[in-house]
Amino acid sequence: MSTTTELVLLTFGCCGILLALTLFGEFLRQRHPADQPNPVLETYMTRIQSWWAMVLLLSLALLSGPTGVVVLFGFASFAALREFLTLTTKSQADHWSLALAFLSSCRCNMSLSGWDGSACLPSLFRFTGP
Repeated sequence: MSTTTELVLLTFGCCGILLALTLFGEFLRQRHPADQPNPVLETYMTRIQSWWAMVLLLSLALLSGPTGVVVLFGFASFAALREFLTLTTKSQADHWSLALAFLSSCRCNMSLSGWDGSACLPSLFRFTGP
């Protein structure tokens, strides 16, 4: 099987599972009285909707090629760093060092994945290895 066929099957499999879970949640929602809120069911449906968004974003990134995947994971890395920084104590003096650490760690991740980044990154962060 080719990689494209495997990705299409994976996408259809994820969409099929999410469709079944969405229909199950809607079935449970129909059985529950409308005047009584059910926080467990609402949390379940919210999570299913977020999984739909994740599958859609990853599918779009895969369709756009390697650059799209790197941009998606770069955005995910930035979002994870932002969440981490909201939970830690930091001073104003830490901002530049954290930004440089983030850029260098992203650059290391990209170079290990085989993407040279020549189109998007400044020459300071380009991988110049073999």
